Amino acid sequence: MTQRFYVDATGAYLGSFDGAPPPSGAIEVQTPPGNGADRWNGSAWVPAPDPARYVQAGAARRARRFRDALDRNPLDALVRRAQET
Repeated sequence: MTQRFYVDATGAYLGSFDGAPPPSGAIEVQTPPGNGADRWNGSAWVPAPDPARYVQAGAARRARRFRDALDRNPLDALVRRAQET
């Protein structure tokens, strides 16, 4: 038996099945993804976004809001925000 790889209708990787039947509605693809979170677009695997990038952006945004909240003068917060961009 050869190993087979399957995705669902949204392109999410379901897994590989060797001798076992795949889930109902599964679509066979030729290769597995490089990362289990990658998505199949119908012809190729699309890499999943890097979650660390979103965490870092969120932390920077929260820090800026905290500094803004500490300012007594709202104009200072606007000037600081303009300098950061």
